[in-house]
Amino acid sequence: MREIQVRNNNGRCLIRFNFGGRSHSLTLGNYTDKVDRARAEALASKIYADCLAGNFDPTLSSYKPISFSVARRLADRAIAQVKEIKAEQWELVTNWGKFVEFSNLTERQYTNHWKPITIMLAKYGKPITLTEVPKFISWMNSRLSSKTVNDRLSYLRKCCKWAITQGIMTTNPFEGVKAQRARAKPKPKPFSKEEIGQIIIAFENSRYYSHYTDYVKFLFATGVRTSEAIGLRWKHISFSREEIEIYEVMARGDDGSSSHRVRKGTKTENLRAIPCKGKLKAMLQSRKDSTINLKPDDLVFPSPTGTTIDDNNFRDRAWRKILDEVGIEYRHPYIMRHSFISHMVEDGVPLTGIAYIAGHRDTTMIQKTYGHMINRPDLPDLL
Repeated sequence: MREIQVRNNNGRCLIRFNFGGRSHSLTLGNYTDKVDRARAEALASKIYADCLAGNFDPTLSSYKPISFSVARRLADRAIAQVKEIKAEQWELVTNWGKFVEFSNLTERQYTNHWKPITIMLAKYGKPITLTEVPKFISWMNSRLSSKTVNDRLSYLRKCCKWAITQGIMTTNPFEGVKAQRARAKPKPKPFSKEEIGQIIIAFENSRYYSHYTDYVKFLFATGVRTSEAIGLRWKHISFSREEIEIYEVMARGDDGSSSHRVRKGTKTENLRAIPCKGKLKAMLQSRKDSTINLKPDDLVFPSPTGTTIDDNNFRDRAWRKILDEVGIEYRHPYIMRHSFISHMVEDGVPLTGIAYIAGHRDTTMIQKTYGHMINRPDLPDLL
């Protein structure tokens, strides 16, 4: 049998040959198109090889090219099948790790926003496939606040959008998903003046934690943020002007550690002056007078070892034990600030003044958080 050649038949590729006592022919493609002619030559070589090997298809159906529409449908079906397989294999924890690596985050970005999600995914304890996502969302809703769930969903949506661009999946299971409306939680309970007195006395008399007495007094008396009190230096206090300047904090480091802090500006980047009079002034003056070789840049409230206070260590070791000792229901140390502001509201201090002392840009947060205490009316006397 002669080798099969491709001929030009009015501009078309013609494959014509004799085999098994019969004449056969196929017409396909444009002869002047190099790609079409190469395909026709490849097909001619295949037919020739099939004839020699005894695999020739006399119906020629296996050699005829399919139409474009049929080819497109077959291609789309194949792509869909591949994507479906990839989607079934998609697993959130694995792809979250890839997404984090792809995002090229700073250590601070990862620690503050992304690490909690990584920890949360690990706590879930099982693979989160597409079919598992609804259960995972319900699990989040049952354990986290609505705000936290929505914040984390936003990052998970970004992860899935990235996965789509990488061809890992075709749909975003977190798109349009929001946290379930949570039940209203009771407002944090401020410490009463009696409780404040009990706590301070307990610190003063504590064998192990008396070192923190002035630190606790300062937080109750000024309502400053923890990082502001931890970062306070003696040069910030003017006894002659009777004021304390707040414009710096000791913030957590990039690794999120409370024991390795960095000095930064305040949350609002504004300077505010807090009055320093009466018992507060006397406490600070006594503390200064008892400090040896004091320098302006020294911390007013160092830890027992002379470094910055580790607020987590203070909370877990000193604060919890003192509250338990005096029989007061546990509340986070932040409630010292909340208590200060609450008592200012109760005493009728103007909201603008409270916002300034507390270090807020305006009164919005005061009204939102403490609005239930402002202009609270009495019930009418109808009995």
